[in-house]
Amino acid sequence: MEKKIRFLGAFLVLQLILALITLAGGEKYAAFEASEALLTLDADQVDRIEITEPDKDSLVLEKQDGEWRLPGVDGFPAKATRVDNLIGKLTAMKRGWPVAETDAAAGRFKVEEDAFERRIVLYEDDDEVAELYLGTSPGFRKVHARVADESPIYAVEFNNFEASRESRDWIDSAILRLATDKITRIEMPDVTLVRDGDQLAVEGLGEGESAEQGEIDKLADRIAKLDIQDVHGREPDDWNLDDPLLRFSVTLEGGEKRDYLVAKPKTGADYVLKVSGFDHHFKVASWNIDPIEQVDRAKLVEGPEAEATGEAAASQRDDANGGAAVDLDEPMVDLASPASGD
Repeated sequence: MEKKIRFLGAFLVLQLILALITLAGGEKYAAFEASEALLTLDADQVDRIEITEPDKDSLVLEKQDGEWRLPGVDGFPAKATRVDNLIGKLTAMKRGWPVAETDAAAGRFKVEEDAFERRIVLYEDDDEVAELYLGTSPGFRKVHARVADESPIYAVEFNNFEASRESRDWIDSAILRLATDKITRIEMPDVTLVRDGDQLAVEGLGEGESAEQGEIDKLADRIAKLDIQDVHGREPDDWNLDDPLLRFSVTLEGGEKRDYLVAKPKTGADYVLKVSGFDHHFKVASWNIDPIEQVDRAKLVEGPEAEATGEAAASQRDDANGGAAVDLDEPMVDLASPASGD
């Protein structure tokens, strides 16, 4: 009995020792996880990023004269906040305890040299400073990662979409945005708005007419906040630019004038937009253009002359359609006036 008690006592002491070792190891692991960066570089070093998916061309982001651009899209400006966010996420990654280190695991987690979800290469002055493979996801907003020429595989906080290879996810989609209070004039096909103090007003109101200020403000806001979805090339394609859907212009403080030409391609649901002062053609969503295209004088003005104008426009549309009934909200488009910048 005494021998059994001594054995149990020794076993208890051994368990306590193992528990202490485990706790000590856990403390070391926690400290290690919190302190060591996965990539040894500073965010300010990076001036070029290459993002690759298997069997596809790389997307390149490059800093030129202090601005991030997309060389593959004729040097079009990239969204700086998104690029900075990507670099920040990469430089913030930590080396936790490796989830695996074998070649077989690299294949299973898709972080091999020839089998990966993303490969990201970072440069400084044409010199490669880091290369990282990103693979499968072990959980919400986490991916497996392996540094090139190293064996350990880590689970890091990241989402592969944050390293998209699609240029449309990196373009500066707000490049056409304007400050509404800087707009001094908007010329639509059958109505012109001019700045009058703190607001835009309809030019040439007739007797008994009054402006629908709420509708005017909505139109100005939609034009000022017009975003693009993607960038087409500089040269026109099969976009029906010779038969445009809409032309309008905006004048800003200081006299700068932008002419907008909107066309409906023969295929697809979205529109092509050409703006004077910009070399590229832009892809814009129909929901962005339709509310602008549907505005005419009758929507911005109340009164007898506005009603007559609306009836005349409806009659012209009926004649153009062989007398068929036409939606009165459908605008007339003046195709006679040329669009500058094309």
